[in-house]
Amino acid sequence: MKSTSSNNTGRNLFARYLPTIQPGRLSWIGLRTERRGEVLVVEQTRAIKELGLTGDRRCDGTPGSARVRSP
Repeated sequence: MKSTSSNNTGRNLFARYLPTIQPGRLSWIGLRTERRGEVLVVEQTRAIKELGLTGDRRCDGTPGSARVRSP
C-alpha cells in the first residue's frame, strides 16, 4: 500500500500526541454499511490494520476509498 501525504499527516499527528495520551474509555462504536447510510451503534467490532472496522463500509476498500486494498 502506497503511503500518501494525508496518511503521513495522520501518523505525524498521532506521533506528536502519543507521549501525552492518557488512558480513556470507549463509550460507543458507530458503523455505516453504505455511504451516507444510517449509523449503526454496535457493542463490538474488529479493527483491521490499514482497512478499518469490520462491518463499516470503508473496510471493504471500495473504489475511491482512502483505504483501497493493494492488489
